[in-house]
Amino acid sequence: MPKDPGTGDLGLRRRQFIRGALALALLPAVVRAAPARAVEVWKDPDCGCCKDWVAHLEAHGYTVT
Repeated sequence: MPKDPGTGDLGLRRRQFIRGALALALLPAVVRAAPARAVEVWKDPDCGCCKDWVAHLEAHGYTVT
């Protein structure tokens, strides 16, 4: 079957570009939908650094219990 001179490789590249652009546009939604990372912290009553560790984890997207 002969190629349509109006589309050729350009049509394929255009479709690839549109698919890539759509994938990039949807990427933030996929990242936001990622499951939350959870950490359980066991504190020593004599240690004062646990609160700093918990704050660090929460600042980097972890859910701390």
